[in-house]
Amino acid sequence: MRIAHYGPPKTPGQPANAMAVHTDMTFTSILCQHEEEGLEILSKDGSWITPSRNSLTFLVGDELSVLCNGRLEPTIHRVTMRGNGHRYVTNYSSVPKNETVVQPPEELVDTEHPLLFKPFYHSDYLRFLFSQEGIKLIPNALKVFSGIITAAEEGKAEAN
Repeated sequence: MRIAHYGPPKTPGQPANAMAVHTDMTFTSILCQHEEEGLEILSKDGSWITPSRNSLTFLVGDELSVLCNGRLEPTIHRVTMRGNGHRYVTNYSSVPKNETVVQPPEELVDTEHPLLFKPFYHSDYLRFLFSQEGIKLIPNALKVFSGIITAAEEGKAEAN
């Protein structure tokens, strides 16, 4: 559990990107934002939605997506500060130990649902995610790391 603080935009009245577009490297995250909005979630239709103030928001992390063999997709989100207030958020996340092998259970892999992600150690994914290559691939780093798409394919998807 951690508490995050985001200050108001440096230029009053102008939105400020407080946290870039990303997915969480966790199993799950539960966020509780207080009074000031800022969290924006990318919907399936490509629009950004904002959870209401004083709400709890459940985010699917990269590793939960792996555990359910892609049946749930990681939540793509960002933080944009618009008001003049300070934003505080409590983030409760579930993260595996570094030596944990992340992979779906056998029951979730079959002919209709082939294995989407190669099994990996949590620590290896973190190393990739925070490498120069991995940072450039956010929010699709998990797909590239797992071999679902190539870095070239990810670049084409970002261009569209």
